[in-house]
Amino acid sequence: MPSKNVLELVKKIGLNDYEAKAFTSLLEFESLSAVDISEKSGIPRPRVYDILDSLGKKGLVVSMPSRPVKFRALELQNGFENLKKTREDAFRMEIGALDSINQDLSKLIKNKASLNESTGDGAWLLNGQKAIYSKLDSLFLNATKEIIISSHAEGLENKLKALKGNLEGALKKGVNVKLITNKQNNSLLEKHGLSKAKLSVNDRVHRIALIDNNQAMLFLSNQLSNKEDKAILIESPELASFLKQKIS
Repeated sequence: MPSKNVLELVKKIGLNDYEAKAFTSLLEFESLSAVDISEKSGIPRPRVYDILDSLGKKGLVVSMPSRPVKFRALELQNGFENLKKTREDAFRMEIGALDSINQDLSKLIKNKASLNESTGDGAWLLNGQKAIYSKLDSLFLNATKEIIISSHAEGLENKLKALKGNLEGALKKGVNVKLITNKQNNSLLEKHGLSKAKLSVNDRVHRIALIDNNQAMLFLSNQLSNKEDKAILIESPELASFLKQKIS
């Protein structure tokens, strides 16, 4: 198994548990096959190739044309430069998405003259992941018709880990749960006990949660840390319906 100290440091660059274990194993050995990585890291074999593919897309791991195919970690300097570029590209995409939503919201509010005065809508700013997840948990608990969560793959994974209890409860009540993300993951729903939910993939993902076509939560930051995450919750059937059309 990978060194615990090295593993904990690797997790701090934003890798999930399996990614960190695979990457750490490759740091400790010159090259390994998928079977070797599974044995040394404890990652189930069916998951190894997905994990290696994810690390490859992050620019941390490359495959070698051999039989069997072997994998190796890039030199740390090169790997971290690739990871920084991937994060910067993702951040720019988030900013672009927020700019687009901002323009759409401005048009919508301008057309309505005053969102709060005409409909009695309310808006709340939530600071920190704990506050955001606590509010989402409450919204999911009280949902009666539909829950839509749109998020990048890592963000969606984090949300499902923290909120799957009330998502499971919502499904049992007959609430439609739809998840939208940017990477295909056939095992995601089963992994979190949400097999009755619907999962769709879209290259351009906005970080939004919609509840009962009435409440919209927009995530405003890049999730650099739990404390820095911010979101705005708006109660507005018209806005929720508008955003639903944008992300569907």
